[in-house]
Amino acid sequence: MMDENKTHSPVKLAICIPVYNHYVYPLANELAKQVAPYRSTIEIVILDDASDAIYSEKNRTLCHSVVKYIVLDHNIGRSRIRNRFLEYTNAVYMLFLDGDVNVRTKDFVARYYNLINYSTIEVAAGGHLYNEEKPAKKYQLRWKYGRLRETKQASDRREYPYKSFKTSNFIVSREILQTIRFNENIRGYGHEDTLFGFELKIRQYAIIHIDNPVHIEHYDTNTLFLKKVKQSVCTLATVNRELHADDRFVADVSLLRFIYIIYKKKLQIPLFLLSFPLTPIIRLLILGGVHSLRMLDFYKLLCAFRYCRKTDFRYTK
Repeated sequence: MMDENKTHSPVKLAICIPVYNHYVYPLANELAKQVAPYRSTIEIVILDDASDAIYSEKNRTLCHSVVKYIVLDHNIGRSRIRNRFLEYTNAVYMLFLDGDVNVRTKDFVARYYNLINYSTIEVAAGGHLYNEEKPAKKYQLRWKYGRLRETKQASDRREYPYKSFKTSNFIVSREILQTIRFNENIRGYGHEDTLFGFELKIRQYAIIHIDNPVHIEHYDTNTLFLKKVKQSVCTLATVNRELHADDRFVADVSLLRFIYIIYKKKLQIPLFLLSFPLTPIIRLLILGGVHSLRMLDFYKLLCAFRYCRKTDFRYTK
């Protein structure tokens, strides 16, 4: 069994995987096979964010022989857990992967390892792909959104390198993560990657986009996805308030730009009043099978006015 204490001997790369209520062994096992040729310079660290026992016990039993697996005693959230990896590895570079992704290419680790060995990088993002096969109807909204809005080749992501940043598959130097860190004030779901990407931008750290994707094969149900959409809108409002509606941040986030226009045209009160009858209607339409992404965008906008405090946008000019 591997030692779960903090790592004291530095390694070149740590593969850091936060996990919560998901069976992560298939990913850990595949990565362990790919890491084998580099065992002295690459390690795999999994932090379990206090998953239910049915998950954590099975994960630890299966994973302990191939990775360092640490179970936290209480749930600390998506931002804070990423920062906690600094306590469990001294690696020069840290590769973050979501616990529910899959790796299909046999040279996935080698591509990143060669990148940090033969290039001087600060941050690199590999992207992600969704299955082409359409899932069951109750999962199709998340699948459609992922394929049409989130799946991008490196050449496309390079056009807007910071707006395209996602935490599901990226590598960052330890020095930069120690400098920026994920904002632990973000307690709700969503936008920790948006804010981290913005911090990289204003501090002028370069993001290299490459084609080394992970595969997304586990989807939220339509109902759960809409719940997360509402949560993410509220989180975005909180971030916007903390940043005092920084013009640079507003310019990078489409939803905030629309809200800016609404305030400028003094339409916030009519939209607030309309949000009460329209939000549940649109929700029913989406759950009923109308998986229009434009309708989803409008739903996000209505959520901003229905569920967020008026003061969340008080700095919007």
